[in-house]
Amino acid sequence: MNDPPKMLREEQLISALKELEGRVAAWKQHVRDLQAHTILQDLYVSGVQSELQASEQRKHKKKSWKLNLDGLPKLLSGEDFYQKVVADDEQRKNKQLEKEKRKEAQGAANTMKQKWDEEGKAQKERNAYALEMWKEEVKFWEREREWAKEAHEKP
Repeated sequence: MNDPPKMLREEQLISALKELEGRVAAWKQHVRDLQAHTILQDLYVSGVQSELQASEQRKHKKKSWKLNLDGLPKLLSGEDFYQKVVADDEQRKNKQLEKEKRKEAQGAANTMKQKWDEEGKAQKERNAYALEMWKEEVKFWEREREWAKEAHEKP
C-alpha cells in the first residue's frame, strides 16, 4: 500500500478504496450519532413515562365508596359484609373529622394572616409618617443653612 502504484488500474483501485473507506467512516459516525440520539430519546421517554404514570395514579387514587367492587354476589346480611360496612362508616367519620380540623386550622391561619397584614399596613403608615417628618426637618435645615450662608453665619 505504501509503494506507489505501478499500473493505472492499481491507482484507480487504490483511489476507489480510499473513497470507500471515507464513506465507511462517515456511515460509522452516522451510526454513532443515531445511537446517541436513541439513548437520549430513551432517557426522555422514560422520564415522561414516569411522570404520566404518576399523574394517572393520582387521578385513580380517589377511593370509591362502594364495598362490593369485585362484582361477585355477596350475602348482604353476612357478618363479614357487616364488618366492612362498620369499618367504612368509621373511616368516613374519621375523614370528615380530619376535614373539619383542616378547615379550622385554615381559618385560624387566615385570621393570623389578616392580623399580620393589618399590623404590616400600620407599620408602613408609621414609617411613611416618620419619613415625611424627616423630609420636612431636612427642608427646614436646608432653609436655615441657606439663610446662614446669606448672613455669613453658622447654621
